Amino acid sequence: MLPKIQRVKKELFPIIFKKGRGWRLDFFSLSIFPLAGQKSSFAFIVSNKMAKKAVLRNKIKRRMRAVIAKHLSEIKEGYAAVFVLKSPPGHAAFKDIEDNICQLLKKAKILKT
Repeated sequence: MLPKIQRVKKELFPIIFKKGRGWRLDFFSLSIFPLAGQKSSFAFIVSNKMAKKAVLRNKIKRRMRAVIAKHLSEIKEGYAAVFVLKSPPGHAAFKDIEDNICQLLKKAKILKT
């Protein structure tokens, strides 16, 4: 679980989706919005359409959070980011999810390296 300070607050969601920039790859879409002088924060959305069972939705979100936690030191400060699952990963390996998220972060240019 990410620390509370690194989770996007509910009131930021409309701002991120309306005024933020977006990118999309195989499994996920990413919307980001710059937040001056704050730590980067993240949110993960998996709808009922993508995974009917809550167990599967939670599993996907846990994997997404684990990827971000693993690469947190490589992510620039000052962004609010929302990852939305766009196509079900099915039985995709953790490595596939990690690669997809890292590619999105590189496209958004919020990785330090």
